Order: sequence, then C-alpha cells, then structure tokens
Amino acid sequence: MSLNKSLADLEVGSRALILGYRSPPQTAFQLRLIELGFLPGQPLRVVHRAPWSKDPLAVELRGSVFALRREDARWILLLEEGVA
Repeated sequence: MSLNKSLADLEVGSRALILGYRSPPQTAFQLRLIELGFLPGQPLRVVHRAPWSKDPLAVELRGSVFALRREDARWILLLEEGVA
C-alpha cells in the first residue's frame, strides 16, 4: 500500500480507497464528483485508460463506471490497495 497518490497516478486494474482531496472543491465539476459518490472511504478501481494520451481514464465506483480527465483525477487522493 502506498499513500499520497492521486487517482491520475493509478494504472489499469489498480484498486484504492478514496482518502480525500488535494483542496476543497473549487469547481462545479469537483462538487459534482462528490455528489456522484467520490467520497472518502469509498473503494474504486481503474478499469481503462485511453491508449496513447492516457486521458481520459475510466473508474468503477459503487457499480458505475465514470470517465475522468487526468486533470480532474489529480484532485482525488487515494490509498492504493493493489492491482486486481
């Protein structure tokens, strides 16, 4: 397990728990992520990345899959659990 990784740092297949955020929400999109369930304590898994630019990435959270830009994924801090 490693600390202080952001969602943007994870590879496909990685599992992690959301620890929190780099800063308080500053955009409507960041508030929307919180509304969608990107909350501390929630487990997630990276299921796909775009082939060349690695942007966006697809994240499975609570039975749903979300596509996030790396810029937005950097805002979410995680405790990585490993690769499944």
